[in-house]
Amino acid sequence: MDQRAFARDHYSRENMRVMVALDDRAAAFGQKRWHPSISLRLAVRNLARDRVRLAITITGIAFSVVLMALQSALLIGFALTSSSLIDRSDADFWIMPKGTRNVDQAGEIAERGRYIALAIPGVASATKMIVRFVPWKRPDGGIEIVNVVGIDPAHPAVVPWNFTAGSVESLKRPDGVVIDSLYAGKLGVTRLGEAVEINGHRARVVGFTEGIRAFTQSPYVFADFATAQSFAGAPSDRTSFILVTAEKDSTDRTRMKREIEARFPDYDVWDARSFAWETRLYWLFTTGAGGALVIAGLLGLIV
Repeated sequence: MDQRAFARDHYSRENMRVMVALDDRAAAFGQKRWHPSISLRLAVRNLARDRVRLAITITGIAFSVVLMALQSALLIGFALTSSSLIDRSDADFWIMPKGTRNVDQAGEIAERGRYIALAIPGVASATKMIVRFVPWKRPDGGIEIVNVVGIDPAHPAVVPWNFTAGSVESLKRPDGVVIDSLYAGKLGVTRLGEAVEINGHRARVVGFTEGIRAFTQSPYVFADFATAQSFAGAPSDRTSFILVTAEKDSTDRTRMKREIEARFPDYDVWDARSFAWETRLYWLFTTGAGGALVIAGLLGLIV
């Protein structure tokens, strides 16, 4: 018998001796033949017998937990990033072209629709917003694709957040744009007030934010609605979305949604929560980037 076999046999006999001794002690005191403390002692002895294997096992479990937490955090973070414009909006309902599945890509609807929305009882405001992918020309001549978000600075339902320089009031300048500082290097911007070119139009950086991420590789660029229309080459009477905000004392939101749908039969009407989920599901399950994140999250959970 080699040394390992002898050690295993000796260990088994020693465990049996401990079990018999504890069992006899329990019987002597009139207790049950088996006690939970016996299982606990045996478990501790089993763990302490091979400390190298114990350390490897604990390391593997810790790595799996960290991996699962990291992948889940990435998945949740990217999902929330994809719907950040909706989540940061004050709007209760979004009116948009038929078939729109996410906030970053939408067709065009008539801007005058917001006057129809304002006539609905319980509606406090109806604001227009345009979203378009357009080319941004870097100072070195390179081209980056950005996602221009046009809002009404006077009555915005969506405004840039976490300003580090400038403010939403800065967007009242006709050619002013606001970008996130994370993408300043990508866009070739070095300072506030720098002149840039967007789709052949002159613009000027009037503000910086921090923490406004885009799910796609195209950074958000905020501008006045009319300015964004000119960047996108959109007709002056068209918009991407009409954002409807209900009065604070309005409680029957379901009735209001039905009323809006009746007034806009040719458009889609989403409440903000549902549209946010639709946007997240679109980017996560119908695109390659989102699919990779979902698979990585599932693998982390399996491991």
